[in-house]
Amino acid sequence: MQRLQPHSRGADDMELSTLRLWLYTVMKVRAERFMRIDESTKYMKH
Repeated sequence: MQRLQPHSRGADDMELSTLRLWLYTVMKVRAERFMRIDESTKYMKH
């Protein structure tokens, strides 16, 4: 099988890795933010 766009696969891999990195960053920031919210709610309860 011949590929019409030989470099399209590499571009897809690059987009996928970028998307994965962005998603990881967003999840990390959200996790830290949720942890801070949990701590603040604990302090408010006590």
